Amino acid sequence: MKMSSMKLLSVLSILTLLTLSLSFASALTLSNPSNDLTMAANNATVTLTNNDAVAQNVTLSVSNIVSGGNQVLMQVTPQAVDNFAVSGTSSLKALINSIVGEFEFGSYTATLSAVGVDASTGVSVANATRTLTFVQSFCENGETGSLEITNINIDNQGEGRESSWNLLDTIEIEVDFENNGNDDLNDIFVELGLIDSTGKNQANDLDFENADEEQFDYGDLNEGDDDTVTFTFRVPADFEDGNYKLAVKVYSDDSGEDIECADTSNDLDQTFYHDLDIERENDEGRFIAFENTEINPEEVTCGDTVRLSTDVFNIGDEDQDQVKITLENSELKLNLEREIRNDLDQGDKEAVNFDFIIPEGTQNKVYNLELGAEYDYNRGSYRQSSDESTTFQMRVIGCEAQAGTGSTGGTGSTSGRVSSVTATLESGAKEGSQVVVKAKVTNIGKETESFVLDAKGYDSWATLDSISSRILTVEAGQSRDVIFTFDANEDSAGEQSFIVEVRSGDKIETKEVVVDIEAADSSSGDGFSFDLGDNTLIWVIGIINVLLIILIIVVAVRISRK
Repeated sequence: MKMSSMKLLSVLSILTLLTLSLSFASALTLSNPSNDLTMAANNATVTLTNNDAVAQNVTLSVSNIVSGGNQVLMQVTPQAVDNFAVSGTSSLKALINSIVGEFEFGSYTATLSAVGVDASTGVSVANATRTLTFVQSFCENGETGSLEITNINIDNQGEGRESSWNLLDTIEIEVDFENNGNDDLNDIFVELGLIDSTGKNQANDLDFENADEEQFDYGDLNEGDDDTVTFTFRVPADFEDGNYKLAVKVYSDDSGEDIECADTSNDLDQTFYHDLDIERENDEGRFIAFENTEINPEEVTCGDTVRLSTDVFNIGDEDQDQVKITLENSELKLNLEREIRNDLDQGDKEAVNFDFIIPEGTQNKVYNLELGAEYDYNRGSYRQSSDESTTFQMRVIGCEAQAGTGSTGGTGSTSGRVSSVTATLESGAKEGSQVVVKAKVTNIGKETESFVLDAKGYDSWATLDSISSRILTVEAGQSRDVIFTFDANEDSAGEQSFIVEVRSGDKIETKEVVVDIEAADSSSGDGFSFDLGDNTLIWVIGIINVLLIILIIVVAVRISRK
């Protein structure tokens, strides 16, 4: 019986303490602030409520926000509420006094505190705290004005997800925005930001497909109007992996970003930004990627030397000691290899070139060149290869062999001409200088034709610097201009010539071009010069002797007169 009474007393004591604790804890409450603080919205309202059974004297304070050397100096008004009645409420205002320094993109917190004492006895009866948030968002001074972002849609068209992007993923972001004001707004810009962990915007390192890249120059937006812009970009292979904040803002450059700017949306998981991760590839069959691949020339013909150049990236999450790159095409009998032996660690890049010749008799068409990789090198062998090859296209034209060969405009012809050629000199022709000739190629056939151009017979007086368009596709009856640029030799003065050759299949049109090369001008300025040849010393001695003779004669004449 005694034991039961003691247990009951203990339970009652615990319940009493809990009741007192809960009563003390809830004797004062601070509501959520009316809004986050920004440079534009520099104050927020908080409601204080007395839930105690006695009137209280309440003291209020708010902490400053400090981040490195930057500070937001805070104030709360009023700083005290005396004789705060039971069940009473009081409106408080937390405001920014000043901001010292420049805060990086992100959110920062301050603490609003309330401490209450019994107004009659001075005994502490309650305290409460509430967190205030200062936001340095994408808009310079925070969201302000009548612009509104009504919708943001993030579509990852690659291997990743909306909030998890892989290297080489293609991302499409649609931004809907509206002018809710009563005035037209001019010079509207829609801008995308991708903020890294240091607060730096890395959006300009993305590979954008849209012309305006990360800053879309929209133009004017009338009152009540709305519209959509779309950003499309690829995450490049050498992009740094890690955590990022995706941000969007719409602002008027005419009004000023501090007057008209919107950067929040409920479609963003943090309202003013979307939290995401950019990750390295963890699928072993996709560790190696090719970027910035170029085929030069893009259109080729028989006998051409072609160079395929590419940047090889390790986008995987493992370092590689050695990597083999392959280039293959069975129709062209291509089976080339290049080895990267000096390590290809995570994020590393190595440039690789392949050179090959287009064989005679190659069929005119588009060929798929396949790049592949082997890696995970150990003891003389590669244990892993790419799951899929990467394909690049090369077009071969003006190459396919047909029965018979010949020429027109030169030494003969085959079954009918398909082109005519005229040529004119476009620059002065002087030895030691550039000589520019424009050739006009006309398709005199009845169908669209592809022509391969070349220059021949110039080796004795010049070197060929460039041909503006070596391969042409010309519709029937139409003409195209091609510029030939030569570097004339120093001793090329006189009448010179070269041959413009235009080939289409088995048909060849030639045109001899005669160029009169002027001698280099030996004069300079208002003075004069002459060439002493290889006898300079003899000429100098002779001139000195003549001068001495003249001097002797002058002296002799003067003496005789005396």
